[in-house]
Amino acid sequence: MESTFTTINWDALRKLAYRIVSNQSNILATFLIIILGMLLVPLPAIVLDLAFVINFSFSIGIILVTMYIKDPLEFSTFPTVLLFVTLLRLALEISATRSILLSGDAGSVIHSVGEFVVGGNFVVGIIIFIILFVVNFIVVTQGAGRVSEVAARFALDSMPGKQLAVDADLNAGVIDEAEARKRRKMIAREADFYSTMDGGSKFVKGDAVASIVIAIINIVAGFIIGIVQLGFSVGEAASTYTLLTIGEGLASQIPALIISVATGIIVTRADPDLDLATDIGSQLFGRKEVIGAAAVALLLLALGIKGAFFPFAVVSIGLGYWVYRIYAKEQKVINDDIVTGPDGQPITREQLAILESENKLKAIEQDNTPEGVMKLLKVDQIEVELGYRLVSLIDKSKGGDLMDRIGQIRRQIMIDLGLPVPAIRVHDNLQVSSNDYQVKLRGAVIAKGSVEPDAYLAVNTGLVDMEADPLKGKETKEPSYGLPATWVDDKERDRAEMVGYTIATPSSVLATHLTEVVRRHAGEVLSRQDLVRMLDQVKQINESIVKETEDVLGIGELLSVLQCLLKEQVSVRDLPTIMEACTTYAKINKDPEFLAERVRETMGRQICSDYLVNETLNATTFHPAVEEEIINSLHMGKIALEPAKTKVIIEKLQQSQELMGEQGLPPLILCSGKIRSPLRRILDRSNPNMVLISYNEVPATITAQSINMIAWE
Repeated sequence: MESTFTTINWDALRKLAYRIVSNQSNILATFLIIILGMLLVPLPAIVLDLAFVINFSFSIGIILVTMYIKDPLEFSTFPTVLLFVTLLRLALEISATRSILLSGDAGSVIHSVGEFVVGGNFVVGIIIFIILFVVNFIVVTQGAGRVSEVAARFALDSMPGKQLAVDADLNAGVIDEAEARKRRKMIAREADFYSTMDGGSKFVKGDAVASIVIAIINIVAGFIIGIVQLGFSVGEAASTYTLLTIGEGLASQIPALIISVATGIIVTRADPDLDLATDIGSQLFGRKEVIGAAAVALLLLALGIKGAFFPFAVVSIGLGYWVYRIYAKEQKVINDDIVTGPDGQPITREQLAILESENKLKAIEQDNTPEGVMKLLKVDQIEVELGYRLVSLIDKSKGGDLMDRIGQIRRQIMIDLGLPVPAIRVHDNLQVSSNDYQVKLRGAVIAKGSVEPDAYLAVNTGLVDMEADPLKGKETKEPSYGLPATWVDDKERDRAEMVGYTIATPSSVLATHLTEVVRRHAGEVLSRQDLVRMLDQVKQINESIVKETEDVLGIGELLSVLQCLLKEQVSVRDLPTIMEACTTYAKINKDPEFLAERVRETMGRQICSDYLVNETLNATTFHPAVEEEIINSLHMGKIALEPAKTKVIIEKLQQSQELMGEQGLPPLILCSGKIRSPLRRILDRSNPNMVLISYNEVPATITAQSINMIAWE
């Protein structure tokens, strides 16, 4: 019976121990309790020996980890580990001090370290201990602390910019929402890490100060105890307690120095893409000119310093051989860069890569397997194809900022028009000329242009006489607005700015053109899936209007209304108001154009506010006789005037637009609501930039005046 009871107890203890060991939090808590116990409970000599060895192993393991990691965040727990290791070392120093002062013995490790390092000479031991303290406290710890402080400050200062960069990549479609969340989390972790490292470095600094204080106390107190209590002579007391104190100080100070160096390594890491050894090797020993100069300098010193020829000559010859190896390796790379092309002629590897890319493209186009055909069915909603010389515009390593600009374009159009612009795919196309680009909407080309990647576009906005101040460069037309422009180099750029030209970079030219193209085709960009997502957002703030609209209009009908509005650059950002107007008038007529006109009347204040100049709506109007004749000619919603009269109206509207442009006014026409939509159809082909507003859209609080009147004569 007793045996059974004892067995049950052992099983329970075994299970309890397994539970404790299997949970790492329990292990850490136990380790912390043991450290705190060491501050209060005297430890046997064998336990002190094991604890000092464990302290050594911790410090060696930590510095090796800091050398092999590529990113400091791979060791994000380092500040906490630093705290535990510092606490362990202080506990060991206190326990060792207790043993030294009580019994004059602190284990074999401390005694052996003192004998091994200083050879039993306590004077030498004191000097070495002081040197270690100076190196650790003044050199390593102070430097690591300063680097930690600066790194924490810059990490916090750069945090908003990094967050904006993530948002820009997300808006540009470079990354998805999951990757954006991951990057934001990494940015927050990086800021937290460097902030805690700033405080963690203070642990190391305080530990160094505590070590020297404890050493002084041990020597003074041990000297007094040895003479007064134990009856040692002055020499015996000084020798015994000083040797033990120095041994204990070295046994704790050497791991402290290692930890300080590890702290310095982890906060001074620069390039996370390379390991530390590769980084140092490539930057310090990768330049044959520097190594060659050092070899020559050492050879001159070998010849000039008497008695030291051999060591200087050996190192000089070694560095010279190193330079030879680097030179031979570079020559081998140059020779290896020349390969045989498909036609048997020698070409560079870069040219071969271009040929292989072309062959892969042809192979994809000729892939007749079911999988290959399915890949061809995928069509990007908006894509920009670049010639191979324009690829640098999207390469951030070469200063390309086109992707950032596209992210800003999507954001700005969303604010201005309420249009959720989809991710814009930007890629190279070998079938496009080297300096050309083209914009596609669902696979169809809607715009083309050409830019010079190594030049600047000087645009004449009408302020410069190009004949009086000609520029040296390639004359062209600005792709967005058709203004006369010239591609100039860096030297001519400064003169162009002084004369009055507007200077644009290749990226800004392409981005501006893309912006205008997307705005011009805004009605086609909006898809059914985009509308579904917009409705889901409206549901969160006004579920009733969504339900009411769905009861009277289908998704396709509401989409057609929004497309009509976007076609004329009317913002659909206030979707609830648009849906309310559609719900009200859909009971009369569900025709999208009819509903769009009613929505425009509802949103008249918003529409007119975009064209106000000095709080006044300046517009071109029609003579009452002309407007009456146009109204009478309406047939099935279309203007059926005589072709000659239609031509006269179009020509006079063109002249009016030019006149208003000279006065700095927007090209605006104010007309009857009956002819606004039919007239818009006529002007879509001849003059799409004209803005048509009906009288019903002008609120009573806005002053409107006629700048020019269209009459038959």
